Amino acid sequence: MHRRTLIAAAIATAERTAIKLLVALDEPYSIDVGVPHHSVSIGVAVSTEPGDTVESLLRAADVAMYEAKE
Repeated sequence: MHRRTLIAAAIATAERTAIKLLVALDEPYSIDVGVPHHSVSIGVAVSTEPGDTVESLLRAADVAMYEAKE
C-alpha cells in the first residue's frame, strides 16, 4: 500500500475512534455524590516520518488537544 494511503487510513481511523470516545463519554452517568459535569478534549497525532519519536508524537498530540479545546 502506498505510504500516503496508509497515513490517510491512519488519520481516518483516529478520527473515527475519537468520535466514538466523545460519544461514549457524552453519555450521562451518576455517582454517589450526584451527576458530574465534565468536558473532553482529544488530541491525536499520527506519525508521518520514519524518524518520529514517541516524545515528538506526544508533543504533537498535546498541541492537537489544546487546539481541540478552542
